[in-house]
Amino acid sequence: LVGGSRCSGRLEILHDQTWMSVCDAAFDQQDAEVVCRELDCGAPVQVLGAAAFGKGVTQ
Repeated sequence: LVGGSRCSGRLEILHDQTWMSVCDAAFDQQDAEVVCRELDCGAPVQVLGAAAFGKGVTQ
């Protein structure tokens, strides 16, 4: 997670040795629940879009 804290921020993944932001267009509450569970952050409070934590790198 970038631009926030251990349990909030812009979600990025490592793909072909490059960090890229996960697009928020199809990211929903169910996706957030999976990510939060995997990061041991409890239940998600809110799913934000529109680059709430700064614009990331996409391909």
